[in-house]
Amino acid sequence: MEEWLFEPIIGLTMSRFEPEELFAYNLSPRIIDSLELMYFDSSTVEEVTLAQQQQQQQQEQSTVQVIKPVQHKDREYYNSDIYKLNLKRQSRGLPPLTESEFEELASELFNESLSGSEEEDSEEDGDDNDERYKTDTLDTIFERSIAKLEQLKLEQEEEGVVSHLATRSPFILFKSSLLDSSHAFGVYKSLFSVKEINDPINALKSWQSQQGKKSAIFMIGGGHFAGAIVSHAVKSTKGQVSKTPSDLLLNSVDFIDAKVLSSAMDNAKGKANSAGSNLRRANEMALQNEVRELLQSWKKQLNECDSIFIRANGMQNRRILVGYEGSPFANDDDRIRSFPFTTKRATTSELKRAWLQLTSLTITAKPKVDDKVLKQKALQQQLKQSKLNKVKETDKVTPEETQTREIVGFLKKSRGPVLITYMKKNQLDPQFELQPESEYYHTPTVLHYASAHGLKNLIGPLLKNLKCDPTALNKSGKTAYDLSANVSVKQAFRIARSELGESIYDWERAHVEPPLKREDVEREDLERKAQEEQEKKKAQRELLEQKVEPATKNNKRLGGVSISQNEVDERTKGKSSRS
Repeated sequence: MEEWLFEPIIGLTMSRFEPEELFAYNLSPRIIDSLELMYFDSSTVEEVTLAQQQQQQQQEQSTVQVIKPVQHKDREYYNSDIYKLNLKRQSRGLPPLTESEFEELASELFNESLSGSEEEDSEEDGDDNDERYKTDTLDTIFERSIAKLEQLKLEQEEEGVVSHLATRSPFILFKSSLLDSSHAFGVYKSLFSVKEINDPINALKSWQSQQGKKSAIFMIGGGHFAGAIVSHAVKSTKGQVSKTPSDLLLNSVDFIDAKVLSSAMDNAKGKANSAGSNLRRANEMALQNEVRELLQSWKKQLNECDSIFIRANGMQNRRILVGYEGSPFANDDDRIRSFPFTTKRATTSELKRAWLQLTSLTITAKPKVDDKVLKQKALQQQLKQSKLNKVKETDKVTPEETQTREIVGFLKKSRGPVLITYMKKNQLDPQFELQPESEYYHTPTVLHYASAHGLKNLIGPLLKNLKCDPTALNKSGKTAYDLSANVSVKQAFRIARSELGESIYDWERAHVEPPLKREDVEREDLERKAQEEQEKKKAQRELLEQKVEPATKNNKRLGGVSISQNEVDERTKGKSSRS
């Protein structure tokens, strides 16, 4: 091991600064006096001041943005879909969508309807079907716009955190009058202790008067070990202790073939009995013993170190240094840190290079704001605005809202028996309306919610055991069957109609299609899969047996068809969809 004092690496810094004056433990007065800690918004990496953050919070708490309707001279606008959609959004306390935002949501829905068109077939025809489809589409766009906001809830909870640590990089950044506006000084976060990182400016200033401090750095991996105790002083001196046990290197050929240390292989697969593996294990044990003897002899110096940096490849190598019985430092020693960058093979020269990189101020470009994140932040503001409006309407949660939370929780987890027991125990009506009404506008009842969210396994129990009425309508005049998320949900309704009979519910009023027997559905699924497989094989045979085209008059070449597997699949898919 070697005790080093700071020696700058030429080329690490810009020409206007001397390398030694950027050493974190010996900063020049002109640099340390020019440093100003930078704070960032955690969601956008946008620089903000603490005063701006406090002012923003006060505004959010004291004011609520008033959404004013935009007046349109064109009368046709008031008959358009976007106007109807914005009326619904206004009832939920949300700002209106622009035409471009509306078109984006409509385009997404259109693309999804194309990709999923093969899964469902409609038996309705005529103008009534077109009108119903148009209403369905508008309701779906409305729900999609709400879902897009709700999807950002987790991000919204983390939104607004301003900190000097929110740089999305291993550095803490400092503005300086010595640099242009697009650059900043960076100091590695791992250089600071848990207490120091909360006030990095004062930490840097205190380091300048602590020249007698020292740190330890270790690297181990691939049969190589190197370690050093490094002084924080500036004056260069030769080392007092030094050791790198290179005589205990592993057999390189054996090691490359196994791609792991043989001790790691022993833990995973049992001990190998070859002569090479025995020699390798003996070398590893000798390396471990020598390193630990070395650490024991440096125990006094290690106890005096402010920080200990370790780069160990894998837990097996780390256990050689940390946490073993008699180790100079335990696993929970808060002085232990890792290198925030990639290092090369463990040598004394690599230790020196890594130490200088770690402790030198870096000149780096300031983070740029991500436009995509800004767009997400705007959506989060809409969600926040909606919540503020809801809080303004009611200051406390009603008992019905509390019960709704429990019911929806059971539904999301598909806990049918628990849900039925809860509703009966609390004497809740099967047609209990979920609250608040504005949040469950589209799915007011338990059956509506289960159908719209594709909970096919709950449809039968809700109709049979809980006696939910399938003819109940939501605010848009739709039954639970109308909101079916997929074909499987529709089949669940039709199976329930078959098993419960025609007298228990008015199935026609519930818009439920003719009954299906469970065994018929299962048989149809098997037959459909078999037919699809048969048609695919038939199409493949037809393409492969296709005759060669006759020669043309001009070039007298024989024509042909290049058939790829993709073409086979595409033509097979086309035939399946037509059938």
